[in-house]
Amino acid sequence: MPSGLNKEGLPIGMQLIGNHFEEEKLLNIAYAYEQKTKFREKYKPTFKGGNK
Repeated sequence: MPSGLNKEGLPIGMQLIGNHFEEEKLLNIAYAYEQKTKFREKYKPTFKGGNK
């Protein structure tokens, strides 16, 4: 999951690891982190490619 940007502005990711069958717990932790840091609001992705 995204957790910040380096000095060049490239995204830095964080990996969450948990026990077997605890995916729901990891998703809740990731969601809480995202809500607290508001990463997606601060760093909206920009797409500069595409089909013409």
